[in-house]
Amino acid sequence: ANQIDYKSYKPYMKSGIKYIDSVIGGWPTDGPIVVIAPQGTGKSHFIFYTVCSWLVEHPDKHAALYTLEMSDKHFLARELEMYPEFLPLVESENPRLHISSTVRGVEEISAEVSTGKYGFVGIDAMTQLAKGGDASTYEKIYQTLVEICRFQEIPVMILAQPNREAKKSNKFIGIYDAAWSGAAENAAAMFITLNRVMYADPEWQDTRFVPVEKDNPQKTDRFYICFWKFRDNRPQELQQGLGAIRIEPDKNTGYYKQIWVGDALDNRLWPISYQKPVSLGQPQPQQSGNKPTLRMHRREE
Repeated sequence: ANQIDYKSYKPYMKSGIKYIDSVIGGWPTDGPIVVIAPQGTGKSHFIFYTVCSWLVEHPDKHAALYTLEMSDKHFLARELEMYPEFLPLVESENPRLHISSTVRGVEEISAEVSTGKYGFVGIDAMTQLAKGGDASTYEKIYQTLVEICRFQEIPVMILAQPNREAKKSNKFIGIYDAAWSGAAENAAAMFITLNRVMYADPEWQDTRFVPVEKDNPQKTDRFYICFWKFRDNRPQELQQGLGAIRIEPDKNTGYYKQIWVGDALDNRLWPISYQKPVSLGQPQPQQSGNKPTLRMHRREE
């Protein structure tokens, strides 16, 4: 034991994203980061923004991003349209970002990462790794991800879908809403969910976090990152406990120019402090009304 340099170990490292670093304390230094989000929430944008921001923060490091739901060309064209500020990073003569869409399973990812000397790995998405498998398939994949993190001493961010009931629930996606959630929860060093909440949605039943209507004069949608598990204690100077960050859009228009880019509301983690949501399966009253749509404004040149 006296040969282990435990005194230099820090459980969190800078992410390069202001609201993650100032509110959460950064990403885990090693361990799986499980991210659950329904379709249409922008989770592929989230992982690209996360990996590239980390690379900018750590100019001596390399990262790998595995896109398993679309080709690498499709993925990169789509993401650079959303985040053109990362074009110099992608087109650098000394590239530090490896993007691949050709691996067929978690074993191939493990083999590549073991020889690639990457400091951060992103995988989009778990459904393509599992390929319709059962609970044992998910368990094996999560165990392999834990091994990658342990032996390489790096974080691996994995995107996953919520289960079918959670998609229909009109509530914040939570830690028990992942497909085969037990394996995901047990493996995670950090467990987060991505949520988009529409203003004054008559079908929305969840009031656990700060409401979308608070400090929202434009009456527009808001994006939330909900944190459900931290394996290690976060820095003492930060607000402790579980909760959600609400990402704020442009103050003048109320719309996001880029998804996941903005400031945290009051620069804080909003705790689970409102009321318990209506349980799944309980019939909800039908109400009419048109839902507002999210409009994205591209960055002006």
